[in-house]
Amino acid sequence: MDNHQFIPTWALMGLMKLGSKLPLKTQLMTGKTIGNILYPLLSGFRKIAFVNISKCFPI
Repeated sequence: MDNHQFIPTWALMGLMKLGSKLPLKTQLMTGKTIGNILYPLLSGFRKIAFVNISKCFPI
């Protein structure tokens, strides 16, 4: 098995572990910044989530 395929996963887990050591205000500011950057890029996923939620909870 090629262990190189897991390097991005381990890197992300390491970043999350380091991020958990930051003060809460810094964590919140970082999360908000990342969210603001990704929000316009992930519109397709937002549409899928909206459809799924509206099917689960019809009015």
